[in-house]
Amino acid sequence: SDGVYAELISAIVIAGAISYGLASRDLLRDTLSTYYGKSTFEVGQRISVDGVTGTIEEIGNISVILRTEKGRTVVPSSVLTGNKVEILD
Repeated sequence: SDGVYAELISAIVIAGAISYGLASRDLLRDTLSTYYGKSTFEVGQRISVDGVTGTIEEIGNISVILRTEKGRTVVPSSVLTGNKVEILD
């Protein structure tokens, strides 16, 4: 009886760990992208990426904020490291 409960608890813990790992995959990708992107991009640069053109206003932990003609646009850091980026300045 105790062995069945132990197996059930183990299965629940493993399922939780797998789902947590899958859910946090995108966050981890964006965090690592920011780390590598900070050496390439800097505040004040004018860039064009994924159809969006603007000036880098802020480089956060998982995203970059661009000031565009329409306002502010949040671009995930993984977009900057995973796509062709044109530096306009």
